[in-house]
This record gives sequence, C-alpha cells and structure tokens, in this order.
Amino acid sequence: MECMVLEVVPSETNLILVGLPTDSKSAVDAHRYLEINRVIVRRLASRAYNNDIRSMAGSRQDMTARAGILKDFMSHAKEY
Repeated sequence: MECMVLEVVPSETNLILVGLPTDSKSAVDAHRYLEINRVIVRRLASRAYNNDIRSMAGSRQDMTARAGILKDFMSHAKEY
C-alpha cells in the first residue's frame, strides 16, 4: 500500500490502520467504496484518525484482494 501513498501504521495486533493522504479522498468515501465491494472496514471517531480506516488482517489472498480494491478506489475520480 506504500506505493499508493497510503500510510500503514505498524502494529503488533491483527488490526491494520491505513491513513489516507489528507489532500486525497476521504476515509468516509473509502469506507463506502470498500463496503460496496464487500470489504468490512471501520472508521475511527477520534479527530486524530479522521482520515484513517481500520481493518482486521486476513490471509494473503484476502489482503491482496483488499489492496486491489483500495487501489481501484484511489484511482477513481468519483466520490462515493
């Protein structure tokens, strides 16, 4: 996800926190797009994480599919 200019916060848990660039699409739009594509993510209520999404880690296959859907989202100009 680094190649998409997304910040993946290091963690020792099974949760993945991904920060979207502040000059890019919003976490709200990412959340909607991922849900439309059957990927469950959560947004955080804290102002410090208002442009981040959180997801549970999965198998390599699941994570590759999730990264592909997120890449598609980042490449679309349309808001969701």
